[in-house]
Amino acid sequence: MTKVQSTVVAVVVGALALVACGNSEESSPVRVEPAPGAATDPPVTASSTQPIPTASPTATAAPTSTDSGPSAEEILQRNALYQVGAVPPVGCAAWSQVELGTFDGVRAFYESVMPCLDAAWTQVDPDMTPALLTVFTGPAPADSCAPGSEYSFYCPGTGTIFMYADEMMVPWNQYAGDDFSHGITRLAATWVIAHEYGHHLQNVAGIFGAVGPGWPGTETERRLELQASCLADVFMSSQRDAYPVAEQYWEWQDNWRATRLANHGSPENHRIWVDRGRQGADPGACNAFMAPPAEVT
Repeated sequence: MTKVQSTVVAVVVGALALVACGNSEESSPVRVEPAPGAATDPPVTASSTQPIPTASPTATAAPTSTDSGPSAEEILQRNALYQVGAVPPVGCAAWSQVELGTFDGVRAFYESVMPCLDAAWTQVDPDMTPALLTVFTGPAPADSCAPGSEYSFYCPGTGTIFMYADEMMVPWNQYAGDDFSHGITRLAATWVIAHEYGHHLQNVAGIFGAVGPGWPGTETERRLELQASCLADVFMSSQRDAYPVAEQYWEWQDNWRATRLANHGSPENHRIWVDRGRQGADPGACNAFMAPPAEVT
């Protein structure tokens, strides 16, 4: 394994081991590898933000709503999020060149990306409440939906993205002085927070509320994760002026925007969805809830 290849493994395995964590009143998170019985945990609850109507592929993905609003199926399969068209650039500042070898550096980097994420996605929904951000090192804060965890996650109940700084600090420091490897780490950091912001969009759009209880460890979870990954590439593609991907990194793209986690779909299907997000920068390409099962295995 070459130096670059080993860097890639460190970034992908460490940085992209992500989940969307439920935050009910009992705050019961869903882990990357759900423990037996995790599907019986309290369901993920949507925030109080007004949902934008959305999409789902199978009849088992969500129950039908009994109130006068849109059904769960309509929220999942025909959400207004899919109708907005290409996301335009918003003139974000070029990405920070801060080093990611310290907690302060990683926190500064994530804080520099958040305003661009907010600006890009509030174009889609001007009434959207932007996500909150907490960057941590060591065990996750006790007041999060996954206290003690050591990975990045999103809490729908509070609309907060929790980014685990060590995911970037470790590979950055392991390859000190290696500009190529540091470039991949910076790409991974941008893509990871964009993926977690994708979960916030799902929350605002009512998707978490519509999938109902029992989604962890199921095909529905893969649809949620693949959609978030697709939305991450919509963001990076639409804001490519601020976050350009140098040609030298394209042959390594699976190393900074890929996962090897079963609940995020197979590597082959993950590539399908991130490529759809990048092509055209259109959230309409991210309707994972209308995709055939073969595309979400």
